[in-house]
Amino acid sequence: MSFDRPLHAGLARLTAGVSPAALSLAWADWAQHLAFSPDKQLELGHEASRNWLRLFEYCQRAALDPECETCVEPAPDDKRFAAPGWQRWPFNVTHQAFLLAQQWWHTATTGVGVAGVGIEADSIGARSLGRDSRRTKRIPSSRKATAGLPSA
Repeated sequence: MSFDRPLHAGLARLTAGVSPAALSLAWADWAQHLAFSPDKQLELGHEASRNWLRLFEYCQRAALDPECETCVEPAPDDKRFAAPGWQRWPFNVTHQAFLLAQQWWHTATTGVGVAGVGIEADSIGARSLGRDSRRTKRIPSSRKATAGLPSA
């Protein structure tokens, strides 16, 4: 009995087909360069603070006016939050928080590393991994329990 094939198949599903070695090398490169980039660390801290404030202000506006302007819009080609259910409580806050976090990670993975090599691919891989894990880890439930939830 071989353990390699099931292990590799499970890892491929978990990592969307990206080599775990490549992921760990890209992460190590990014983390080491970030550790020695105090300016980038400060930038990330400031952006995180601004994003929390933007989300908090959005929550206040949305509580009073569900039709209020969002604090961040998805990219034009990003259809993950196009369903009307994402515009209603609590999913409106969830999708805004997700998009702000995505912006933060984009900033965190841009311009860090050896001349930025591999970081764009890492950002794309992270987005793909997030999309894949959302698709593969759904928990089946009754129609009644999921009525009104945004569709993926």
